[in-house]
Amino acid sequence: MSEYDPDDTLITLFDKEEDGTRRALDAYRLSDGRLCIQGQDLGKAPREYWGSTEYEYFYDFDSSNETRLVEALAVALQAAGLQATGDTFNDLETAFSNDVLRLSVLGVSYLQNFLDHFGVEYEFSSRHGD
Repeated sequence: MSEYDPDDTLITLFDKEEDGTRRALDAYRLSDGRLCIQGQDLGKAPREYWGSTEYEYFYDFDSSNETRLVEALAVALQAAGLQATGDTFNDLETAFSNDVLRLSVLGVSYLQNFLDHFGVEYEFSSRHGD
């Protein structure tokens, strides 16, 4: 697995705590150039679902699927009356800050459904534990 390149962009798409669970979602480039969206849920929800207080998940996109993601974001943003820029990080940030995309319980399912609906392929991995 590639590592995050600290010289590259990292943006926080979502960071919120409610009902005893903190959910965070970041986007960044891996050292091999692929886009990664990484989420982390801490607290009550993962404890109730997994039996541990942490759940972490990763969506990795190659360049062709990053292009598909940008196209899907443009459709979703336009449907919400918002302007897409064609920049992956900017459009992701706009989508999450305007609730065009959002996280569901344990973060994963709504984002996964969005990607699947638009045919955006990704490598998914996750882990849970304390």
